[in-house]
Amino acid sequence: MMISLEDCLEKKRIFRNSMILREDADYRRKFSQEVSQAVIESAKRFLKATKEILPKEEGT
Repeated sequence: MMISLEDCLEKKRIFRNSMILREDADYRRKFSQEVSQAVIESAKRFLKATKEILPKEEGT
């Protein structure tokens, strides 16, 4: 399955944004419910995108 460069870049952006939000909460004490929800939603999008890219293992 071939994915486009645009798809790869979008998935990388989603992952990076999640990391920035998490690092802000962990290291800079910038925490809010709104930011926490944004991290969760971003992680969900990243997980969904990853499942579309990686082949499913047999029997799982």
